Amino acid sequence: MHEEIFTSELFTFVLGHDKKEVTIHSEAIARLSHSLNAMIRGPMRESQEKIVVWDDVEAGDFIRLSQFAYCGDYSPAKPQSTASVAEESEVQQEDSKGLDATLPLEEAVDAPLEEFAVPPIEEPTAASEPEISYEWARTQWISSHSHRDPPKKKSKNRVLESVPRTKDALKTEFQSKVFPEDRTWNTPSDLYEPVALNLREEDFTPVFLGHARLYVLGSKYIIKNLTSLALHKLYQTLKMFKLYKRRINDVIELVRYTYANTSESPKDALRTLVKDYVAAEIDVVGKSTKFKSLLAEGGEFVVDFWETMSKHIS
Repeated sequence: MHEEIFTSELFTFVLGHDKKEVTIHSEAIARLSHSLNAMIRGPMRESQEKIVVWDDVEAGDFIRLSQFAYCGDYSPAKPQSTASVAEESEVQQEDSKGLDATLPLEEAVDAPLEEFAVPPIEEPTAASEPEISYEWARTQWISSHSHRDPPKKKSKNRVLESVPRTKDALKTEFQSKVFPEDRTWNTPSDLYEPVALNLREEDFTPVFLGHARLYVLGSKYIIKNLTSLALHKLYQTLKMFKLYKRRINDVIELVRYTYANTSESPKDALRTLVKDYVAAEIDVVGKSTKFKSLLAEGGEFVVDFWETMSKHIS
C-alpha cells in the first residue's frame, strides 16, 4: 500500500483565496473515497492536467487532510494566544471583582474563580434581562403550566415533581457520551491527542473550527473515517475545555460555522454535538450577551437548542 502511494503520480491542489499550491501523491488522495478517486482518475480536465482548484479549502485544512491521507490521523490546529498589555489590563478589571487584589496579575489570571469567596454585588435594575440558565428555563416552564389550575396546589407540586433533572445532569450527560457511536478508526496515538488544559487567554476558535472544517470536508467527499475521527477529536476537546467567560465567543463561532455549513436533514452529527455542548454549558453561556444575540437571530440552532433544553424541563 505504501509503495503504491509513494510511486504514484503527483497531483497539485490550488487552495483558498490566496491560491496556495500544495502537491501530494495522487494515490494518497484517491484512496480516501470514490468521489476523490473519480476526481483523480476520471475523464475530467483536472485529472488530465493533474491540478485542481479548491478555493473553499484553506491550506492548513488541506495539510491536515493530507496527513490523514498518509497516516490515518491528523494533528489538531493550535490555539492562539490573545494576551497583550491591553487585554491583561482588561482581564484585571474584569476579574478584580472576585479576585484578591493583592495577587500578582499572572496568579490572578490563572486562579480559578471558585477559590475566591466574595462574589461581586450587583445592583438590581428594572430593565435587567433574565439570564438564560437552567433555572430560568425551569421557571418559565413551571409558570406556563401552573396557571392552568391555580386554585389547586397539587397541580403546582406535580409540575415541580415533573422536572426530572438538575442543571448538572446536562453536563453529566454530555461528559458520558460516546461520540461518535459508529467509530471507524484506530485509536489515535498520543501525538494526536486533543489539546486540553486551556488557559483563559488562549483562543480555541482555530482548534474548534479545524476539526469542524475537516468534518465538513469529509462529509462533502464522503470520507467516513475522517468525519468520524474529526467528531471524536472535537468531542474530546470540548469535554476537556474549560469554558471561561472570555472564551464564550470561541464556542459561538463554532456554532455559527456548524449551522452555516451542515445540513438540517438528516440530523447532522456535528450539529448534535455542538448544541449538546452549549446546553451542557448553559449556566456559563446563557449569561453572555453575545449568546443572547445569537438566539435573537433565530434559525435552526435555536430550534435544536430549545428541543434539547425542553427535554430537561418537561
